[in-house]
Amino acid sequence: MLGALLSFKVAKISAENRLSDAKSQAISDLATVRARLEAVANSVFSATSGLVNVVGYQGNISPELFTALASQAIKSHPHIRTIALAPDNRVAMIYPVTGNERMLGLHYSTIAEQYGAVEEAMQTRVPILSGPHKLIQGGEGFILRSPVFTGKGAFRSRYWGVVSIVASVKDLMEAGGITSSANLEIGLRQGKSASGGGGSPIWGDDSVFSRQPVSMTVAIPGGAWQIAAIRKGGWPTVTVFASPLFYVGLLNSILLAGFAWVAASRHHRVQGENRKLLEEVEERTRMEKELRLSQQKYLNIFNMMPDMVGITRLADGTLMEVNNGFEVWTGWQACEAIGRTSLELGLWDEETRSRAISIVKETGRLENYEFLLGTKSGEKRNALMYLTTIKAGGEDCLYFMAHDITALKQAQTILENERSRLRILIQTIPALVWMKDADGIYLICNSRFERFFGACEPDIIGKTDYDFVNTKQADIFRENDRKAIAAGKPTINEEWITFADDGHRELLETTKTPVRDAEGNLIGVLGIARDITEYRRTEEELKTERLRFRNLVDSVDSIVWEADAETLSFVYVSQQAVRLLGYPVEEWYRQGFWVDHLHPEDREWAPAFCMKKIAQGQDHDFEFRFIACDGRVIWLHDIVTVVTEAGRPRWLRGIMVDTTEAKREEAAKLKLEAQLRQAQKMEAIGRLAGGVAHDFNNKLAVILGYAEMANRAGSGAERYRDYLGRIIKAAGQSREITRQLLAFSRQEVVSPRVIDLNDVVADSQKGLCRFIGEDIRLEARLAERLWPVNIDPTQFDQIIMNLVVNARDAMADGGSLTIETRNVSIGMASAAEHPDVPPGDYVQMTVSDTGCGMDQETLQHIFEPFFTTKEAAKGTGLGLATVYGIVSQNQGVVNVCSEPGTGTTFVIYFPRCDDLASAPEPAEPALQLDHPATILLVEDDDSVREIAAEILQEIGYTILIAATARDAVEICTDSRRRIDLLLTDVIMPEMNGRELSHRIAALKPDIRVLFMSGYTAEVIDQKGILAEGLQFVQKPFDRAVLHRKIQSILHDSATSG
Repeated sequence: MLGALLSFKVAKISAENRLSDAKSQAISDLATVRARLEAVANSVFSATSGLVNVVGYQGNISPELFTALASQAIKSHPHIRTIALAPDNRVAMIYPVTGNERMLGLHYSTIAEQYGAVEEAMQTRVPILSGPHKLIQGGEGFILRSPVFTGKGAFRSRYWGVVSIVASVKDLMEAGGITSSANLEIGLRQGKSASGGGGSPIWGDDSVFSRQPVSMTVAIPGGAWQIAAIRKGGWPTVTVFASPLFYVGLLNSILLAGFAWVAASRHHRVQGENRKLLEEVEERTRMEKELRLSQQKYLNIFNMMPDMVGITRLADGTLMEVNNGFEVWTGWQACEAIGRTSLELGLWDEETRSRAISIVKETGRLENYEFLLGTKSGEKRNALMYLTTIKAGGEDCLYFMAHDITALKQAQTILENERSRLRILIQTIPALVWMKDADGIYLICNSRFERFFGACEPDIIGKTDYDFVNTKQADIFRENDRKAIAAGKPTINEEWITFADDGHRELLETTKTPVRDAEGNLIGVLGIARDITEYRRTEEELKTERLRFRNLVDSVDSIVWEADAETLSFVYVSQQAVRLLGYPVEEWYRQGFWVDHLHPEDREWAPAFCMKKIAQGQDHDFEFRFIACDGRVIWLHDIVTVVTEAGRPRWLRGIMVDTTEAKREEAAKLKLEAQLRQAQKMEAIGRLAGGVAHDFNNKLAVILGYAEMANRAGSGAERYRDYLGRIIKAAGQSREITRQLLAFSRQEVVSPRVIDLNDVVADSQKGLCRFIGEDIRLEARLAERLWPVNIDPTQFDQIIMNLVVNARDAMADGGSLTIETRNVSIGMASAAEHPDVPPGDYVQMTVSDTGCGMDQETLQHIFEPFFTTKEAAKGTGLGLATVYGIVSQNQGVVNVCSEPGTGTTFVIYFPRCDDLASAPEPAEPALQLDHPATILLVEDDDSVREIAAEILQEIGYTILIAATARDAVEICTDSRRRIDLLLTDVIMPEMNGRELSHRIAALKPDIRVLFMSGYTAEVIDQKGILAEGLQFVQKPFDRAVLHRKIQSILHDSATSG
């Protein structure tokens, strides 16, 4: 019986051992899964460490740096889907953005399911992994919330926000090995205990927890999970009868029954030994189980650690063991690395290892040793080394752990670069930049601000305004700080300050801005002050210049304007617009004002021309007529500039110049130019006529002289005497023609005297009536108390006669002829009405008729010599030319007005003569030879000299003849020779007659002089008027004229003597 019982017991123990072995194997497999799951879960936390450290240190992060760190973290941990930054628990940055756009701007408090984990992270100051959660962006995932605190010192007190990492549930389970276990059914739930109700299921069949599973706690950031497992197919059944040991034992029991009886005395001892054996078996089984679990846990943790972990010999650095992290970061597989030294693999250099080993030997360990890690690919990465000595296999070894900090270094580099750029920016800003805390203590300033205080930044930080400026100014600065804080926004003030470094003063525009943290707590006041001294000075100058410009524009004698290029509506006009045209400025701004007030003849083409030029973008100018407020027509010359914006004409700017007077002056100028051309033409013709008359007179003198001598000789037939008479008559008529030519050319020698034109007109009125005929009525309208004029009466007779002859010929069917005289005073005010007449007092004579009149073409030529509209043999064409010459010679002006069918009016202006002392023409002496006289005849023309000598000899004078002026002087050098009179030509080669008279007068002071010439204006007097004391005889002359002139001179000489 006892044997059967023993067999039963042994069989039971065997069955239980099989169950225990199955559970031990399950525990070993589950430990591996747990280790991997813990490593993966904690790797999510390690992915946030770089971001948390950067933000906590800097207080913020740039989008570029965030993107760099986030992309590196996701690349290293494929199970991570999203990384987000949420300052003040509001998502501000997220990576990747694509697919997560809805998360930007989301505040976590709006998600009640998730916000508890956020609050727990804020309160505990440690990362919290929660989930799985249904995600806003879709799907499910675990979310790690790593709180970020900022502040100074090791303990950062100010909560900034959270770094959130979303990991895919499926990817995390696969990375943890839960889905890849071949022998276990695994369940995962939240919480630390597998008993009781437990937490919410996370993964797998939650019924596993009720089927006698093996279970373990999975440590995660900020909490724990429970993982449980059973063997697939269930645990082995614990049944005695299913065990072969029961039947073997039963057989042995029967065989040994006898022995059992013998050994009955040893029954209690055997039972005790059996119990002890059972206890030892159970204890050993338990210890082996725990050892296996511990080894498996270490191995799993060792391999699942993301950092590089391994063991090397202390002596030579030979690698004895490495983990998976070593393979990932160095690129060397374990089989390639184990047995080789770290130097052979190029993990670091000899110098770096020697320094590290010396520190380990000296202190027993090495922590945070920074070095450059060499990888299989040759890449150099930044890493931190941890070393400690251990014993392995009886040898001194080093346990090492290296953490890759390349991303952190890059982040630090970016951070330092940003800080450096920010510092450079602040230092290079030309303005003064500073920041003070809420108590007015300086926290930072730039170099420009240093000049203001005359101190360096380190000496300024930690101090207040009262340490550098006087109390009054410091109070002002502090009051402005308080104003900015109270306003809660930037405030601006201006203040004069004196720089301490060199004593110069500047006017500063200071902007003070209160600076607050994410929670709204006041950090301090930021100040930026820019020098506006020159700006204010320029602004004042600009105001002055604007006023000066406006005054200048308003004082310009033109309209300065600006208008819209599309509507032609004025937006600005100067005050000259009001002064010139009379319209108020406001009326100018009315749309359509310009077009409405254009002259009707310009209202169509002027706007069209302007719009065409605007469309072409061309500057232009044009003239138009504008109707002034009082109805006057004003000519305006508009100079227009087209101003474009964005390639299109936008504005018109221009200046309107009043050209009304210029238009009048231009018309007057054109008229004067025409008159000038006429005068120049007349002058040229006059010179030609004068030259012809001079030469012709010389020839006429010979012809007339010899004809008269032949006629006086009385020989020959009567018929020949008649021929001589006709020759003399023709020569006389020719002499009149040359006289008219000389009058026209203003080279006729005249003897002007002061006369009353009324007397001359009255004396000639009767003769004129007989001359013009009975069918023409002559009327004389003579003004009383007419001013005297200085003119040769004979010339005035010529003027009246020529004008009357033309009037008579123009009235073939009879009509009226009126001669009118009056006094006229032309001043500056009336000069515009008489543009041809210089201001002064004039005697005006008007001769008008009611004849056929003349057209404009004829009027252009009437004063030209030999121009005539009469039939052949009815006019010489010299009448009006003679009038023009005589009037011009006497400083007068002649105007004519005529139209076909309305008659013609000649208006002549003679200057008033104020000299009333002009002597009357002397009485002509008796023509007789009182006593013999010797005459020196000087003439370069042989024919004239011969006929003059014969005439003088015939009269009875003693003649001395000289062909040249030099011969005449030579004759006079004989002092014994008496010469009573010098008769000399005026124009001669070598020396003219007047110069000769001076030379001879020096030799013979009592000699008298008589000049003769065809014309004398160029020599005797530039005006053609006989100078006082000079006697003159006009060629051609006859015997009686010459004799009377000589006798008159000799008589005057005898009387005065």
